[in-house]
Amino acid sequence: YYIVKANAISYFEMQVYNRLGNILFYSKDINTGWDGTFDNGTCYEGVYVAKIIYRDLEGIEYVKYQQFTLMR
Repeated sequence: YYIVKANAISYFEMQVYNRLGNILFYSKDINTGWDGTFDNGTCYEGVYVAKIIYRDLEGIEYVKYQQFTLMR
């Protein structure tokens, strides 16, 4: 799961959760996406949730949730 690059972001954070609400991935680097693994193992196909927190250049914070399906 990768984020499209943006120039007008002053802060970025992304978390990926499984269906049980466990965090599988965390990053503050907008250039780092989740590769579908956790603890050196491949995650199962299924629905996951990404929580994305970011701030624009004016300091306004946004929180977005996105469901996506991991397919192999």
